[in-house]
Order: sequence, then C-alpha cells, then structure tokens
Amino acid sequence: MTKAQYQEAIKTERLPLTPWEKFDHFGIVIYCLMPTVMLPVFYLWRCINDEHLEFNTKHVEVLSISVIVSIFFFWLQNYRLRLQVIPAALCKKDLKEVTLQVLKELKWHGRFNGTVCVVRTDRSFFSGSWGEQVTLIVDADRVLINSICDLKKRSSITSWGNNGKNVKDFTERFQEYASRQMKAECSAIKIEN
Repeated sequence: MTKAQYQEAIKTERLPLTPWEKFDHFGIVIYCLMPTVMLPVFYLWRCINDEHLEFNTKHVEVLSISVIVSIFFFWLQNYRLRLQVIPAALCKKDLKEVTLQVLKELKWHGRFNGTVCVVRTDRSFFSGSWGEQVTLIVDADRVLINSICDLKKRSSITSWGNNGKNVKDFTERFQEYASRQMKAECSAIKIEN
C-alpha cells in the first residue's frame, strides 16, 4: 500500500484498491449487467439488417432484473470495502506491539511495515473460499481492519463467513491484548509513584 493509499484509507475508512483490483472486486456487477448491454446490441443488429423488430415486454423484465441485481451487488461489494475501526487508548508503539502479538497468535503471516499489514489466508478446498485478504492499518489511536476475498486468487462473491470470522477473531484478541497492555501500564505507573 502506497503512502497516498494509506492516507486515503485513514481519511475515508475504506480499503483503497488499484484499478485492476477494482475490476476484479466489482466483476460480478459487470457480469450481471451483460443482459443490459447485450439486448440493445441485439436490437441494433436486427435494425441494421432490416429485420422486423417487435418490442417484447419480457425484454424489459430481463433488463430490469439485470439492473436491480447489478445495483445490489455494487452496493454489497462497495460495503465490503469499509474498514472497521477498533479504538484503543494506547500509543502508536503499543498498538504496533499488540497488533504483532495478535498476528502471531492467529498465525497470520504477512508484511507489516509498522503501519500497514496485508495478510493472505489460505483455506482448504472444502472451506467454500479460495482465501481471504486481511488488511490491518495502525493509526494514532486505533486499528482499522478489513477482510475481503483474496484479490490475488480467484474472484468470489462469498466467503461463507470467513471474512466476518477473521475480523471478529482479530478484534476479540486485539481488545484482550490491549486491555492487558493498559493494565500493565497502569500497574507500572502506580509502582513508580
């Protein structure tokens, strides 16, 4: 993730994607719009060839269903890009340490440059998912997390609950470690006084 993408993610609380990743992520929308594009092309072809054109209400129904399903999938895929906020009353250094502890406990391996970590999970063939891409962004007083189907593998519109489970597992463990860290800091302050 570039510095500009990082700033955009912090500001908008949305996962920034490259153009190709957007195409892959929103591919289902394009697929569902195919009848909407093909029907006018079909009518144009018949018009060019001087064939008889008869308006059919079934075509309007197909177009309407196609557009409605496309709008639904656009909303769903767009919703999945939001970053969930995990607030924490820790300094940035402690946030990084707690994040690393949770990553080790969950056995998630990825590149962590101190502010951003992208983890790719591998699932078995029978899990119903090709794998997930979990993105963690450490900000001043919070951690932002997102889990979507892995964009480097096959496109998928469902993860069978794995994305939600990834976010839930990380959030629970993070809050547990963060509360331990805060208690340890409070104990240290009391001992010093």
